[in-house]
Amino acid sequence: MSITHIIYNKVKKKVLATRGVTSLSLPLGGLGVGLFFALFFLCSCSNSEFEYSNNRCYFVFDNAQHNDPTLTSALIASSPGTFCRIFIKGNKRFGFESNRGLKSESVMNSEDALRTCILGVWDESGIIVGYGNLSFELYAYDAQCPNCYAETNMPRYALSMSDIGHATCKTCKRVYDMNNGGIVIDQGKGNDKKLIRYRVSYSDTGTRRVLTVNN
Repeated sequence: MSITHIIYNKVKKKVLATRGVTSLSLPLGGLGVGLFFALFFLCSCSNSEFEYSNNRCYFVFDNAQHNDPTLTSALIASSPGTFCRIFIKGNKRFGFESNRGLKSESVMNSEDALRTCILGVWDESGIIVGYGNLSFELYAYDAQCPNCYAETNMPRYALSMSDIGHATCKTCKRVYDMNNGGIVIDQGKGNDKKLIRYRVSYSDTGTRRVLTVNN
C-alpha cells in the first residue's frame, strides 16, 4: 500500500468521526485525493474558527497594574468554575462582577485610555471570562443572550450568572452552561444558539498579568 493510501485512509477516518458521517466515497485519483484533503481542512476550520463570533470585540487589560480581586478570582486555572463579567461603568471605570458574588471597580489608567476597548455587543453589559471546570479551558463570552439579540439586534438581554457556572436570560428563560462552551442546557426552543464566544488569552509573567479578548 502506498503512502498516499495510508494517509488517505487515516484522514478519511478522522473526517468521518468529526462530521458524524458513516460513509464517504471519492475516487483515489489525483482529483479525488485533492477533494478529500480540501474537505478535511474545511471540516477542521468549521470546528475551530466557527466557534468564535465575528462581532467586534477588543479588550487588553494588565491586572498587574490594577490588582482587581474579582477579575483575579476568574483567572486562576487551578480553580475553574469562577466567571467574571467585565463592563464599562460610568466615566472611565471598569466594573467587575463574578458568579461568586464578588463586585469591584477599577479606574482606567493612562495605558487603558490609549487602548481601543470594545466589550462585545454592548460595553455596559460587557463580556464574561473564566475557566470552565469540564475542559479547564479559558472562555470569553458576550454577556448578552445570543438568541434574543439575534432576533431583535438590540442589546437589551444581559445574562445573569449563577455560582454553578450557568448564565440565564430573564427574557427567553434559556440557561447556558459557561463551563461547557456556552451550550443551552435548559429552556431550549430548538436550533438554539450557543453563547457568543470570543478568542481569549491570559499571560502571567509576574510583572505583567495581561488578559486579551478579541474576535
